[in-house]
Amino acid sequence: MSAARAAAGNNVAVLSDPGGMLDVVSTRVTSPVLVGRADQLTALDEAFGRVRRGSPSAVLIGGEAGVGKSRLMSEFSATAGAAGARVLAGGCLEFDQGGLPFAPFTTVLRNLVRDLGADGVAGLLPGRATRELARLLPEFGQPAGEADSGEARARLFEEVLSLFERLADPGPVTLVIEDLHWADRSTRDLLAFLVGNQRTLDGLLIVGTYRSDELHRTHPRRPLLAELDRISWVERIELPRLSRRDAGDLAFLAINLAEPLVALGRWDEATEAIEHALDLCPPPMYRSSLRQLAGQIALARGDLDVAAESAAASRTVLSGAGYKDQNQLPLASLEIGLLLAQGRGAEALAAAGNALDRFDLQPSPRYAWPVLIACAQACTAAARAAAATRNETLRAQAVALLGRIRAQAEKLDADGPVQEGNRLTFAAEAACGADGGAGAAVAAQAMSAWDAVATAWDQAGQPYPHAIALLRAAEAAMGRQRPRWRRQGGRGGPAAAGRPACGQARRPAAARRGPPPHAPRQDRPARQRRRGWRRPCWHDWRLSRR
Repeated sequence: MSAARAAAGNNVAVLSDPGGMLDVVSTRVTSPVLVGRADQLTALDEAFGRVRRGSPSAVLIGGEAGVGKSRLMSEFSATAGAAGARVLAGGCLEFDQGGLPFAPFTTVLRNLVRDLGADGVAGLLPGRATRELARLLPEFGQPAGEADSGEARARLFEEVLSLFERLADPGPVTLVIEDLHWADRSTRDLLAFLVGNQRTLDGLLIVGTYRSDELHRTHPRRPLLAELDRISWVERIELPRLSRRDAGDLAFLAINLAEPLVALGRWDEATEAIEHALDLCPPPMYRSSLRQLAGQIALARGDLDVAAESAAASRTVLSGAGYKDQNQLPLASLEIGLLLAQGRGAEALAAAGNALDRFDLQPSPRYAWPVLIACAQACTAAARAAAATRNETLRAQAVALLGRIRAQAEKLDADGPVQEGNRLTFAAEAACGADGGAGAAVAAQAMSAWDAVATAWDQAGQPYPHAIALLRAAEAAMGRQRPRWRRQGGRGGPAAAGRPACGQARRPAAARRGPPPHAPRQDRPARQRRRGWRRPCWHDWRLSRR
């Protein structure tokens, strides 16, 4: 097992703990382990070590867009900060007419003012001279003289040099300038000035990043790189694409990150992690798992077309031989749920039976419980469709399959809070399944079962299944298992399959047709004598609807 997977295993262990889930999953979707960048991190650490020993050092990192330059800098900045360095970072901005003048240095200066205050920054400069820094930030007062004059630029560059020199006196400083391919001429000149004078800046490491795929032969920033390359202490590093093995490790981490995000209901963040991992073309097994997670999110959102595309993509990957049941079971659960959401109850029942015939559920309880839940839902939907159409054959098939499902569940273990929540969810689904009765007793039993499910998911710290369980408990408390307004084939979810719209099947046919037309005049006397004549009114038809 690689180091990335070992670290991921530690994170997964924490994520399975309900008390630690929210602490580990941050609001920003990034891999908890940096994959495939050990050599580049080592080079940056060595440059930082040279600076701490009093030698000048600068590093330029190039790579394609999205290859992970910012992620690498984030990891290195955290390492340098933990080693006692002050990390100052700024980025160049893209504009139609060139970059914003001194944009990264303005960001660095603003952060310093926020940290030290304007007076604290001024105290670092000889004579508290900040008149030229006022060109970058208004906190330092009015700038002196003309901004475009050569003397003003020279004084500004000297003040910035003095500022970094004083900042590095108590400890090392790391200056990070990102997106140099967007740097304007003023930023390029100041950066070249600082790098060229690093012999007088003991303790300052300068790191810059740029997109190598955008620096064509006539790009105006290429002269800057050529100029810096001639300085002996400047090192250039090219960040390559991840190898296939590294992409697989990152996909493995993305799967373990996306699963708890789905349980937390943070679907946008989970989708972002999944899409980023898919862009790296991971190995087929991981690609299939990522597609399955994307399909589950789409199904929960009601995006049935997207869910169908994800299921088809995963099925294409798994069509080859050699994949274990634990890779196939999540796809089976997704396909059954998709058929139910599409209102195809009979097909979902057939898919559930096929899943029981094909797969051995006992070795993989983690993946088997969701399949059993989907199969139980298919039995319930098929039984309702059979009741609506008086199809005794379909009902008998649903009852028989539910018996097989219950027998499988009795043999299955439930380790940990998540599997226990799935076990109780299955028990609640099966309690109101194809062979269930009707009435207040059954409604009370269902309400009690879903209350237990809600408690289990609450204790497991998973808000999304907890919310679903609360909804089902509320529906059972109202004496029904699903809202009647969900139409067959709509976005009401799997349970809408096979149910007659708005409860019409429970009313007499005459009531569904509305008030009968008035009889011909010659038939009225006979009808009046039969019923004990009184003037007909709207109330008669309303009573007939009850």
